[in-house]
Amino acid sequence: GGSQSGPMTYVSPKTGKQYILLTAAAARQLILSPPG
Repeated sequence: GGSQSGPMTYVSPKTGKQYILLTAAAARQLILSPPG
């Protein structure tokens, strides 16, 4: 597997709800350069 830049999505098999998993790099990028 390769390194992913940006959020990954995870769907819970129990509830079917979708979650966004932020990597540390992605979170840091959002904090340093917020969209808008």
